Amino acid sequence: MNNQYEQVKEFHNAFNQTMPNKPTALTCNDDPAAIIYYLNQLNPVCKNMKIEGLGGEVVRRASWMLEELIEFMESDTIESQADALIDLIYFAIGTFTLIGVKPEALFNIVHAANMGKLHEDGKPRFDEQGKIVKPAGWEDKYAPEPKIIEELKRQIAEAQT
Repeated sequence: MNNQYEQVKEFHNAFNQTMPNKPTALTCNDDPAAIIYYLNQLNPVCKNMKIEGLGGEVVRRASWMLEELIEFMESDTIESQADALIDLIYFAIGTFTLIGVKPEALFNIVHAANMGKLHEDGKPRFDEQGKIVKPAGWEDKYAPEPKIIEELKRQIAEAQT
């Protein structure tokens, strides 16, 4: 997982995201209670769907991951944030095992697509809302969906041999 950490760090560096050099809790600039209120509107819906058997395993797994996201947003220490995030990662990777998909190649595809958002001069561009602007030709060269489909086909074929 350290390799994926370094890949994401590379992306954040390239896109001018400030990162601490030691473990540091993220802070919420807004009223955390208001944010949690909105998140908690979704959590009971997922739990009720789970209880009623709606959505099956997808809703069950999503509900657990949502609980971890809410825990993360309620956290104000590095210890509790790290705990919530690692639980979320564990659920996400566990879900990959339940769908029989090995995620490393998919992660690399998405990382390449994200790094491909740098323009020819090696710099990012942002619109007025701060959203990344993809360079011309990005879709043809970097769009991850077709590559993910090919990788899944490869994994299926490999499993059948």
